[in-house]
Amino acid sequence: MQEFLHAVDQAVRVLLRMAPALPNAERASAETLCLPQHQSLTDEDLHRVVAELRRSLAARA
Repeated sequence: MQEFLHAVDQAVRVLLRMAPALPNAERASAETLCLPQHQSLTDEDLHRVVAELRRSLAARA
């Protein structure tokens, strides 16, 4: 499995080098926060999301 993941990682790196520059998409990606949202989220899941978001924001301060 480790060898497969390494091969996938290498393939992605090659494809990224071949990809054209997409400055608008890159900027949007840097400015967008995607949070999990679906009907199967439990209260525990939501608490973890909030805790991780708080941890991340505190690390930036």
